[in-house]
Amino acid sequence: MQAMWLDPSTMFTALMATMVVSGLALLWSWWRSRAEFSLAWAGTALIAACLGVALYSRKIPLPDSLHQAVGPAMLIWATAGMLASARAFNERSTPWLAMTLAPAVWVLFWLSPAFGLWPPLRGLFAFSVFAVLLLAAANEFRHGAPLAGRKPLALLIAVHAVVLLLRIPVLLEIIPPGALPLQGPWIGMMLLEPMVMVHLFAILLIALTKERLEAQLRRTAETDPLTGLFNRRAFFDQGSARLAACERLGKPMAVVIFDLDGFKAVNDTHGHAAGDAVLIAFATAAAPCIAMGGIVGRIGGEEFALALPACGGLEATDTARRLMTRFTYHAKQVKGLGLACTTSGGLAVTADGRSSLDALLGAADHALYAAKREGDDLLHIAVPQDWPATAAA
Repeated sequence: MQAMWLDPSTMFTALMATMVVSGLALLWSWWRSRAEFSLAWAGTALIAACLGVALYSRKIPLPDSLHQAVGPAMLIWATAGMLASARAFNERSTPWLAMTLAPAVWVLFWLSPAFGLWPPLRGLFAFSVFAVLLLAAANEFRHGAPLAGRKPLALLIAVHAVVLLLRIPVLLEIIPPGALPLQGPWIGMMLLEPMVMVHLFAILLIALTKERLEAQLRRTAETDPLTGLFNRRAFFDQGSARLAACERLGKPMAVVIFDLDGFKAVNDTHGHAAGDAVLIAFATAAAPCIAMGGIVGRIGGEEFALALPACGGLEATDTARRLMTRFTYHAKQVKGLGLACTTSGGLAVTADGRSSLDALLGAADHALYAAKREGDDLLHIAVPQDWPATAAA
């Protein structure tokens, strides 16, 4: 005898309660952080799904024929809302077409003669639409800025889509009734799967939005707001970690300090907006260095530092000079002013990583001052007498 708690009517009620509680939790989380519209869409979708289940299971009274039209249409709209949540998380546009067209097609199907000709066709249509929308939502959550919580959430949604698709072979009698626990006394147990899915979905989405917020706060704390490069503290933290890794592997590491030539004159002549644009031009010029694994930070007003792990003297010299050339090019494009901006640099290298970042920067700083004394647009490489005493420690 089937346990009372697995009675389909009881399980539908429990599923609806799970949807409402999870939906309200998502909406409450959105209320506390209004920028996360993915939470609002997900919460609204679960509340709508609850209404759809209530209509489909006849817990909300309607004329008999309307239950088969309105209930599934509401569930389809709610599933499209999951896709809207995923797109909102990735800051993409709302899929209004899918949210409007998918339920409308169901209603048109309900109005057509085909709706009553072969009952399995209804399930085939509905489960296919659910699965397509869910798989699109899973794919959307899977892509974007790297976050550890993306894959578990995408996998959860994809598994739910697959479970829905498993019903189709039974409906088409490809798999005999009873071969899978999708019918008869097992239907109550099968309602456990969407209950677990809804609950986990809410938990994972809230955790994912929290993870992204923490990552954003961490980036804000580590980033220079004007250039988007590391600030001084973050450069030291990242550079020290990379230097320690080079020491463990016995690999070289180079550090270059750049100072923008005549920067004060740019500010005085063209204004601070032009000066800010020149600083941003340096960040643009440094982007290829970051792409190749370098670390770039703004460590002073117009002073920048570049760390190149696993990079020897010749390669570092070539990289630094290319950066200097790119900076002159990008600075010339600033507001059509045709600025002839250059930068001076000082470079220091440890052959096996056995040094400290302070020592490397100190040696690079001595080399920079030597370059500045001789003129602009020069790169000097630190010689042994440029190294502070701590370098030999």
